[in-house]
Amino acid sequence: MLKKELVLMADQRQYEPEAQLDLNIGSVFGMKQPIYLFEGSPGKEEVRLVQPHTYKRSIQEGDRGGIQYQSFTVHNNRYFPLGAYIPVPWSNKELDIALGYPQG
Repeated sequence: MLKKELVLMADQRQYEPEAQLDLNIGSVFGMKQPIYLFEGSPGKEEVRLVQPHTYKRSIQEGDRGGIQYQSFTVHNNRYFPLGAYIPVPWSNKELDIALGYPQG
């Protein structure tokens, strides 16, 4: 049986803009163990220090394409990483595509 030291679990499988993301964050090391959470999407990354709890965030239009989370904790001088990808598809985005050919 594989033991997980960290848990990142979203409340839905995928999100659309204006939805609320509830990301459950936990550790087998107890409530006082700090967990570092890196939130990344193309062109932006933020670092947060969180305690085990539910991290809430609203999904924006700029999050289309998905959000990558990386987290880690250190316990007894050991590093425990875990990542999660939150899908925010382009499925409802209207695309206006025109094909042009060079004149010649």
